[in-house]
Amino acid sequence: SQPVNPDTDKDETMTKDHLSPMEEELDSCISATKSIISEMRYLEKREDRMRVTTHSIKSRIRWLSYMSVGVLFLVSFLQVTYLKRYFKKKKLM
Repeated sequence: SQPVNPDTDKDETMTKDHLSPMEEELDSCISATKSIISEMRYLEKREDRMRVTTHSIKSRIRWLSYMSVGVLFLVSFLQVTYLKRYFKKKKLM
């Protein structure tokens, strides 16, 4: 067994033929990474938009429910008032 010199061993194994497939693989990995990062940024923006939309919808539903309860109380008050007036007019009360 010969002593291994790191410089000569490196020169012998790292030829252009060996680097070309490695460079191609590295380029494809870099491309895939950039694609993943781009997709993640898009999804983060989409998530933020959805969060804002959800907050807006919840707020609108809350106000709609308050208005519904208000209309319910108003109609109940009008019905009670009408019935009281009706029974007093008929002298049943």
